[in-house]
Amino acid sequence: MRPWISLATGLLTLLAGCSPSSPDRTATQNAASRHDASQASPVSTRSAPLAHFQSSAYGFRVDYPQDMIARRSFADGYMRNDAWKAWAPPGSPGHPIVALIVPGSNDITRAALRIGASRDPQAVNDCLTVPPNARGDHGTRTVNGARFTYFEAGDAAMNHYMHTHSYRLVHDGACIAIDLMVTGTNPQVYSPPRTPPFTKSAAFATLQKALQGFHFTL
Repeated sequence: MRPWISLATGLLTLLAGCSPSSPDRTATQNAASRHDASQASPVSTRSAPLAHFQSSAYGFRVDYPQDMIARRSFADGYMRNDAWKAWAPPGSPGHPIVALIVPGSNDITRAALRIGASRDPQAVNDCLTVPPNARGDHGTRTVNGARFTYFEAGDAAMNHYMHTHSYRLVHDGACIAIDLMVTGTNPQVYSPPRTPPFTKSAAFATLQKALQGFHFTL
């Protein structure tokens, strides 16, 4: 064999061994890709764990995100928001049942889903009456088959405010009042101004998700 032919043959053999399409190289790359994929953190598709509150006296249950804080009474607060329902007339008889508080709530912005009830005849008679300070959307809303009178309302004074998305229904002889409530103080009155833990829109979105766990058991 001539020397130049032998040299050309050697070069072709070397190039073929280094080609990206080499089966051994491709197999190695595929194996590395599988290894990287196995190390990646999968995206979680599970829902947040739920906690449960049930009232046998009024025949309902709430399945709510377990990071919300449950309280059996309504804390005292501005504009009589410790009443059994938001916008209750002074002296209206009724019982706070549960408040589910959004994590991070503080004295600047506080958000809670509150459920109260009353079997007082006058309270039952007035249960579906919309308060005079109602504003925005109103009408009826259905929650897991239960049809509620719905309204939005708000008030503000002396740098304090209270906004609600409220649900009212008469069930088994009782007025059931559900209030998605956001209250707080204007953060600009502080020096330096304070930062709210969340926006009102984010708070109402969280409360609305919790509301979807409400259902009657009787």
